Amino acid sequence: MQPADFTQRWTFRGGPTREDIFRTMTTGLNGTPMPAFGDALKPEERWAITDYMYSLGGDDDPRYANLVTAKHVDDPIDLAKGAAAFEKAPVARVPLVGQIMEPGREFHPPVVSVLVQAIYDVSDIAFLVRWNDMSAETTGSNSPALVVPIEEEEAPEAAAAAGGGAVDEWGEAAPATPAAGAAPAATFSDAVAIQLPVQLPTGPRKPYFLFGDAQDGVDLWFADLARSTADQYTAKGSAAIAALDAADVASVAHYDRGEWSVVFKRSLTAASGVPFAPGGFVPIAFSVWDGGSRERGNKRGLTQWQSLYIEPQAVVSAKGPAIETGLLVFGLEILVIFWVRRKQAA
Repeated sequence: MQPADFTQRWTFRGGPTREDIFRTMTTGLNGTPMPAFGDALKPEERWAITDYMYSLGGDDDPRYANLVTAKHVDDPIDLAKGAAAFEKAPVARVPLVGQIMEPGREFHPPVVSVLVQAIYDVSDIAFLVRWNDMSAETTGSNSPALVVPIEEEEAPEAAAAAGGGAVDEWGEAAPATPAAGAAPAATFSDAVAIQLPVQLPTGPRKPYFLFGDAQDGVDLWFADLARSTADQYTAKGSAAIAALDAADVASVAHYDRGEWSVVFKRSLTAASGVPFAPGGFVPIAFSVWDGGSRERGNKRGLTQWQSLYIEPQAVVSAKGPAIETGLLVFGLEILVIFWVRRKQAA
């Protein structure tokens, strides 16, 4: 079982404040492996641990956003610069939830949010997607089209029985000992995807957020983080995912001190997807697969549709036109007053 991410206190089940952490440590959490330390540790020891845990995190409020703003940059976008190219772009934290609607469900994804930034130049657009991950899984492979066995959705005891294993002290299915000569279990790499509609919606209806639907397909920019290149898929539902022979998307990934940073880049206009026009809005969604948790296919953390706004290169300020209008009106008033007084004097 993975420990909690102490840098994201708002995900703590018992609450994010110092008082919440102290209470959780004192009483434990029923139904979880978290024991009570009220008798094992003195109050001052519990407060010392609480203060240390609290120091590892940032704000208690994640400040989730539903709008990603793409900023214009003058220099050509260079993938080699990585995250450094996005310094002037606003950061949007987007929440992820487990995919629980279709087979291959993931009820407790380890990745609970992503940080997203976007920039564009005269010809290309790029997205930076970042998230916390306690270990980088860069072996094996991954794909949005992989099928997850139904056994993985069953209760731990049933899953353990199906796999010939036992249940460990935490109630989790312990891995079974492989039979002599049996092939080792497949390993899955970390992965991330950006989802866009194949065509811009003309009304309020968007494609189904789980890889689209038969009526409205989606464009998937997929990065298997065990590989150095991005793949591109079109999908009309989880059972109808097809890889494009030649992807219009490039990517670069970097892992450092518990954080993945992945940059996607594509031309503003491409035959394989929607155009990105300054001043326009485009629906956008994200998915993350944690290979260490054997996530692949539909088993993943994902977002709902968000909005991407491509901010125009020059944002016109209303201050100048307002001042000009005010001076014009003032001048007209002076002329009218002068004319009235002159007429009266005559």
